[in-house]
This record gives sequence, structure tokens and C-alpha cells, in this order.
Amino acid sequence: MGFTENNYENAVMELFRDSLGYSSFYGPDVERDYRDSLFRDVLDVALEN
Repeated sequence: MGFTENNYENAVMELFRDSLGYSSFYGPDVERDYRDSLFRDVLDVALEN
């Protein structure tokens, strides 16, 4: 079995989750305005810190 894009993506997601403590969400489950490429509410809070 070759190394596929899906395998690479899963490995990177595992690294971020298990080693760096990040969490992720399934895109369609996130309520947002899809006309805007940024999560402005989250970005504003992050920039204040």
C-alpha cells in the first residue's frame, strides 16, 4: 500500500492532536459564514492574547 494524501493528512492531524494538544472539527459541523475565509470571532480573540 502506497502513501496516499489521506494517510499523510491523518498523520499530520494525529501529530497536531496527540503531540501539540490541538483539537479539530469536521468542517460541515462548524457554523460560519462560508463567504468569509476567516473565523473572525476566533481570530479577534486570539489576536488580543
